[in-house]
Amino acid sequence: MTSFYLFEANQLVKIPSEYNLTNSVDPKEYLERMLILTSPLTDEERILVGKIVSSTGLNPEEEVKILELASGENFEMSKYDISKLEYALIFDLPAERIPWTPKSNAYEWELQDGFRLIFADSVKALSQSTDLKRKLWTALKKITQK
Repeated sequence: MTSFYLFEANQLVKIPSEYNLTNSVDPKEYLERMLILTSPLTDEERILVGKIVSSTGLNPEEEVKILELASGENFEMSKYDISKLEYALIFDLPAERIPWTPKSNAYEWELQDGFRLIFADSVKALSQSTDLKRKLWTALKKITQK
């Protein structure tokens, strides 16, 4: 077994209680390349969102962040680091709950805040409509076939 000394003799070390934490700032949560915002999902709807994510070609564990906003909960962009964000897919959330307002039709990419944004119907509506799935797939092909 190898042993070592973490600190040299007579070295002063600041312990956590000596730090002034009153002026600390909460770190922002990092958002990956794609953000998906939706209302709470059922297990079946999560499977559909998983298929949607896999169709993008992005790694779901490293490049996609899915946030389910509870009823009445707003997405507060100031809490997140969006420096790496390239795409945001918004599933049927009212404008007062998100910081963006659609400037084009649903299922059309638009540029806002430095990334591409698309608004779609609810995941429940998508699960029940082949036409809506087709519209979303057509839009997603525009980012996957660069």
